[in-house]
Amino acid sequence: MSASEFILIRKANGEEIALKEEQIAGRGAACAVTLSATEGGSRPSREHARITLADGGAWVEDLKSTNGTFVNDARITSRTRLKSGDRLRFDLEEFALTEVHKTPPPDVTLPRLEAAVAGGAQPEASASAKVRILPDFMEDDHGGGKTKVITQEVMERWRKEAANQPPSRTDGEPGTPHLTVRSGTLAGKRLELPIKGATEWSIGSDADRAIRFADQGVSGRQAKIVNDGAHWKLMDDMSQNGTFVNGKRITLSYLNSGDRVAFGPVECTIHLPGQRRRRKSPAGVSRRMRFVALALASFVITVVIVLVALYFIRDE
Repeated sequence: MSASEFILIRKANGEEIALKEEQIAGRGAACAVTLSATEGGSRPSREHARITLADGGAWVEDLKSTNGTFVNDARITSRTRLKSGDRLRFDLEEFALTEVHKTPPPDVTLPRLEAAVAGGAQPEASASAKVRILPDFMEDDHGGGKTKVITQEVMERWRKEAANQPPSRTDGEPGTPHLTVRSGTLAGKRLELPIKGATEWSIGSDADRAIRFADQGVSGRQAKIVNDGAHWKLMDDMSQNGTFVNGKRITLSYLNSGDRVAFGPVECTIHLPGQRRRRKSPAGVSRRMRFVALALASFVITVVIVLVALYFIRDE
C-alpha cells in the first residue's frame, strides 16, 4: 500500500481530484478526470491521457491525443513519472499534482501539517498525521511558500490607484514593443520586448525570469508573453494571484496595443507599435442598430402586405 496519496488540483477553479489506481482524462462522459473545450481554444480529446498510480508514484501517459499532454510545459511522448508540484496540462487545461503523505517522511522539514488544532496550539507529528506538499502556485507566506496570497479587493484597489497615475513618457512611443509598469517596485519603468531573437518572455519573481517582478503576490512562475509573428498572446502559468487583461482574469488571451495587463498586483500597459487597437462598438450602439434594423424590416414587410392586399382588391 502506498505511503502517499496524490491529488490533482484543477487550475481554473481549484477543484481537487483524488487519484486512484487508474483513471482516464478526457472529454468523454465516462472519464474520471473530465476535460472540456473552452473559449480560450482548449480542444481535449475524448480519451486524452491515462493517469496511473504504481511503484509508489503517479504516472501519466498520452493516449495519442490530437493536441498533446504536457508536464511542466514539455510535451510527453512516453509514460512519464510525476512528482509533487508538477504542472500537468492536457492541451490548454492545466492541473497541478500534490502529494499527501500518510505518515511524515523521515528527516524532512514539513511545510505544514493538516490537523485540527484547538485554541491555536501547534500540531504534533504523529503516525496518523497527513502532510500535504503543496505545489508552488498554491503556496502562501503562512506556509513558508513563495507567493503571498492577496485578496481580490486589495488587488482591485491597487489597480485603481495605478490607473490614476499619470502616463509615462514612454507610453505610446514608436519603436520596440514594451510594457510600461504602472504599479509596484518597478512603477514607471519601460520593459522592452524586442522581437529580434526572442518570441517568448517568461514573467515572475524567480531570478531566471526574462521579466522579473520582486513584488509580494507575484508567483515565481507567473506568466509568459508569446509572439508568434502574427499575434501577441499572454498565458498565465498557474499563478497564485492570477494574470489579468483589462481587469479580467485569464488563462490565455490575445493582446492589443494599449491593453492593461496585471501580474497579480502589478499593473502594466502593453504597447505594440504598428498594431492598431481593435475598437469595440459600445453595447448601447449595438442595441440601437439592432432596433433600427428590426424596425426597417417590419416597415418593408408591412408595405409588401399592403401592396399585395391592394392588388387582390383591385382584381375583384
